[in-house]
Amino acid sequence: MSEKPSSSRASSIAAREVDPSIQDLNEKKQSFRRNVVSLATELKELRSRLSSQEQSYAKETLTRQVRDFCPLGLFPLSFFLSSV
Repeated sequence: MSEKPSSSRASSIAAREVDPSIQDLNEKKQSFRRNVVSLATELKELRSRLSSQEQSYAKETLTRQVRDFCPLGLFPLSFFLSSV
């Protein structure tokens, strides 16, 4: 006597083997997930780069302010930048 798959999982696997449209949907879902992961990675990298640029801009702004405030060089630049 042969055993028939009774679980819904076994029948869904069999349905995927029979119905190519279900297989196509599964492939599209996997592709979508990969795209989401890729976009999330790209967003993380862009945020990191933006943060770095913001820090660089803030340091440059502070350097200019110090230069304008103390044009004769009465204080070393490191005195003002030690808190950055």
